[in-house]
Amino acid sequence: MPHYRWRSTANLARLEKDLAAARMTVIVLRQELETREGAVRRLELTLVQRHRTIDNLNGTIERLRAVNQRLDAENEHLCEMVRLSP
Repeated sequence: MPHYRWRSTANLARLEKDLAAARMTVIVLRQELETREGAVRRLELTLVQRHRTIDNLNGTIERLRAVNQRLDAENEHLCEMVRLSP
């Protein structure tokens, strides 16, 4: 494997500067990623809670519809009784 030597310290300084800039970019991107992942987790939690709320409300609607059907049937029965009474 060949061994390379830097011909000048200017090249080395430029590479070190580029390396420092790349490291800073990685740090910034990692922070942005963590921020976005946190936002995604919060949105997922909100979505789960919303689905639970929707399921609960759908259950309530179904129960109220059943109660309304029973009341409608009772109402029709009572109206029939009044109509047939002497």
